[in-house]
Amino acid sequence: KTGVNVPSTLVWQPLQGEIRIHPHWKFSALITNGSLCCLDTTGEWFSTPELGQTHFALSTACPTPPRFETVLPCLGYPQDIIEGEFTLGGRLDGVLGNWKEGYLQIDSQQGRILRMKLLSKIFSVVNVTDLFSGVPVGNGEVTSTKGFPYTNLLFKAYVKENELIIDEAVIRGEGLNLFAKGKMNLSTFDLDVVVMISPFKTLDAIVSKVPLVGRVIGGETATLVTFPVGVTGKASDPQVTLLPPGAVGEGLLNIVKRTLLLPFHVLSPILPEATPVPDKKQ
Repeated sequence: KTGVNVPSTLVWQPLQGEIRIHPHWKFSALITNGSLCCLDTTGEWFSTPELGQTHFALSTACPTPPRFETVLPCLGYPQDIIEGEFTLGGRLDGVLGNWKEGYLQIDSQQGRILRMKLLSKIFSVVNVTDLFSGVPVGNGEVTSTKGFPYTNLLFKAYVKENELIIDEAVIRGEGLNLFAKGKMNLSTFDLDVVVMISPFKTLDAIVSKVPLVGRVIGGETATLVTFPVGVTGKASDPQVTLLPPGAVGEGLLNIVKRTLLLPFHVLSPILPEATPVPDKKQ
């Protein structure tokens, strides 16, 4: 059924390596070359930590660039989440439930996000969907045949003590850009992420449609604005809240600067019973 996880059998083919049976029926496997759903897999697996530390390396390895809509179903995930070509590289060291270190990088161009509860929550909280076209917002889901088109998607993260540290996440989409930094626990899948939303509208266009907190400087048609939100809780159903401009760290601001290549203001929309916070000009 579309949108529902179903059990999936993972098949490495072809697979080259070595399997060892240790005393007391403990096992280890050395994978020198294995293809899993267009992903090249190498590494070592141990049935118990006493035998050694498990580590895997992943990279895309297909005659043609792999696509999300074919690789994700092969791995057992719904095929209606995202579509488009991508490249991937990563490594994991540790054991399931206690990954010690690693990294992950995903690059994609000209794709489309079809279904993501987080996006619809962000758009509804910030309430900027009327400032651009092409982003349908449903009741808790982004669902339509069109979805949310993007020209570039970049996700860079590393693993430290069973946490996925999101170092840089950028989506250059239709109508707006998204930027994010934060972390996710790899056992509980709890999120603690700051997301910056930057519509493709200048400051003058925003002021007439969205009430803003603090001092607004008009007349700069080449100045963009961004809205910061906090994403916390379970990755399957996160909570999204508006943040004051001062809650945005320097690292995330630098990512925004490198991508926009234009001056921008960090602003907060007015909410009921909200406390005014001055804007921070960059």
